[in-house]
Amino acid sequence: MGLDNQVGPSTQAENHLGVDEHEPPDGGYGWVCVASAFWINAHTWEINSSFGVFLAYDLSHDLFPGTSNLEYAFIGGLSISCALLVAPLATTVMGRMDTRSTRNIGAVLQFVSLITASFATKVWHLFLSQAVCFGLGTGFLFVGTSGIPAQWFRRRRSLANGITAAGSGFGGLIYSLITGVMLEKVGLGWTLRALAIICLTMIAIAANLLRDLDKEIGSRHRAFQVSKFRQLKFDFFVAWAFFSMLGYVILVFSLADLLRQLACRPLTGWVSLRLGRMDIAAASTGLSGFLCLVMWTQTTNAAGIYSFAILAGMVGGTFEQQYMPSWWILSA
Repeated sequence: MGLDNQVGPSTQAENHLGVDEHEPPDGGYGWVCVASAFWINAHTWEINSSFGVFLAYDLSHDLFPGTSNLEYAFIGGLSISCALLVAPLATTVMGRMDTRSTRNIGAVLQFVSLITASFATKVWHLFLSQAVCFGLGTGFLFVGTSGIPAQWFRRRRSLANGITAAGSGFGGLIYSLITGVMLEKVGLGWTLRALAIICLTMIAIAANLLRDLDKEIGSRHRAFQVSKFRQLKFDFFVAWAFFSMLGYVILVFSLADLLRQLACRPLTGWVSLRLGRMDIAAASTGLSGFLCLVMWTQTTNAAGIYSFAILAGMVGGTFEQQYMPSWWILSA
């Protein structure tokens, strides 16, 4: 596979070392990158997913009198929206600087957001801090991290991405439990400050352990490649990504099964290694939509909700682990 095919959808390889071919090591330091990406996912996206714990606490304690339920709920949705909408800006910054700087910017933004939110006295303070600023930090961290593990693997690429995606389930499970306990023990302010310190420490370590293999072999990141939009397969890929994330965000905020995500995302990566990445990506996305249409809309009791949570947790969020391996196949 040529060097041009070893970069993600927002990169272009320019060989400055005179090397025509680059074979990923399929292991080695790549596993350190997988572990680092796992921890970054655990301390970014799933802090957002545990927002329901903050929401319940805010509503029960009436910390900001006069604030409606819709306004509280809007904080979580706005955070996810900012994380996704900032991607073009973060990609541009990555092209002008590098992936490590992009990740460090995200870590600082996330730390500032949680610290400032801990001193909020008005609900609009939370809009700016816990929603906008935290979302921007998450977006920068995601853009600077998501393509790194796949650079180090070829045969085991789907498995590696599945493990990194499992960080989201792990973080959501742990932080939902810890946050609930801390809120009752020390209150909202110190809970947010503790999370800020923990997240900054873990992300700073993981972000600086990640190594951009494309950069080391002489590749140059580019923010956009307009020519890609002239390829029909790329247009279909972008459409799949857009609608997958749209549906997944709605699902994960409405009904999260974080333990099942933790267990099944690496399993999905392993199965795709055996049966084909594109086939598993298509089947999982289709099954997730089918479950929502047929099962979720008809559920009227607790048993049905639990059953749906288990099944949806197995196949939901496939995009997060399969988009990079699938794009590398399309680029071949």
